[in-house]
Amino acid sequence: VWRKLENYEKAIENYTKELFFSKENQKTYNNRAYCYAKLGKYKDAVSDYTKALSIDPKNIHALHNRGICYERLGLYRNVIFSFYVLIF
Repeated sequence: VWRKLENYEKAIENYTKELFFSKENQKTYNNRAYCYAKLGKYKDAVSDYTKALSIDPKNIHALHNRGICYERLGLYRNVIFSFYVLIF
């Protein structure tokens, strides 16, 4: 709900609480990463997208969005790798 209302800080709080009870929920990591990215916290977003991918390596949303975060951080080799994995 908070994410749809664009209250990303509150959404992050709720996703963090949810992860306390369900540490292997890749969807929650992906959603929290999205919120971090919307707030410009790209390092935190990359961390959560990477965790989501460790649970589900074929999560195309996490691969794509992690690549975008790497681009925002100026980590262009990581961008190339993320999109390479996404394409192939």
